[in-house]
Amino acid sequence: MKGPHNPLSQLNKYTDEICPYLGLVSDPETRFSNPNWENYCHRVEPAQSVSYAHQEEMCFTPKYSRCSVYQAEGKKSFPSEFKGEGLPLGGRGRFSWWWIGGLIIVAAVIFVAIRPGIFFAPSTALTPVGGDVPTSTPAMAGDASTPSNMQEEESTSSAPTISPTPTITSTPTKTPTPTITPTITPTPGPALGTPFGGDEQYVIYRVSEGDSMGELSRSYDTSPEVIRVSSALPIGRGIWPGDLLVIPIGQSDPDQVISFIPLYLERKTDIDELAARYEVFIRDIRLYNNLGDEEIIPGNRWLIIPARGE
Repeated sequence: MKGPHNPLSQLNKYTDEICPYLGLVSDPETRFSNPNWENYCHRVEPAQSVSYAHQEEMCFTPKYSRCSVYQAEGKKSFPSEFKGEGLPLGGRGRFSWWWIGGLIIVAAVIFVAIRPGIFFAPSTALTPVGGDVPTSTPAMAGDASTPSNMQEEESTSSAPTISPTPTITSTPTKTPTPTITPTITPTPGPALGTPFGGDEQYVIYRVSEGDSMGELSRSYDTSPEVIRVSSALPIGRGIWPGDLLVIPIGQSDPDQVISFIPLYLERKTDIDELAARYEVFIRDIRLYNNLGDEEIIPGNRWLIIPARGE
């Protein structure tokens, strides 16, 4: 997203209060104007993702010049405590063999469910087995060539009875198709795209390729002007893939909404410390994020913080 017509290139000009080595994962000349997981430190090679805490404490303050990475000369390893969970180098959507392996397993399960008999031998039947049935020609009465005692013996004997062997048919047993249940890991607190709040509902939305203010306002029953005000977007600036928006659901009057800063907490944080850092009231943090009376906010969750001056 480089070039003279890119609004980000105007918003992201370096100042004395922002570290000049901070930039997007694939574009060191461009960065987000606030802590974001796509901001990387290009002082080291390869570039490293920077935690939200370090961005807030050093990278976006005049103290960046005291950063040990900034002061280092030549190659230096990136401290583990500064690392964040940013995008992988090389961009989004990297090809993964895990997807291919998963598709092969699913295809095999479906094949077994449709053709269960392929793993079993066909039914077999046993053919009745019997000996040769002896045939005897009875002597005719008056036949002088047959002795009388033989005639009497043959007349009193009976032919042996052969019982057929019953047919045994083997019936294949169907193997039950295993049920694949996806493992769902719950996310503490509101996640991206999940509505939250009290009487007034909000959603934190990450802009994707092809999104527009008009489509988003129709999807969330609001207006483009309300989204611009609540997301603190400058007048005339459009939206770009990767932007974080705070969208009030069902609110259409821009005079009734305030501007917010979307914030991701990587670790548990004291609510008093958070209110002091952003110079806002504790009650407002509780109100807009539907928090209870707890003093410690759990980590790994999103918050919306009223912008200063509101």
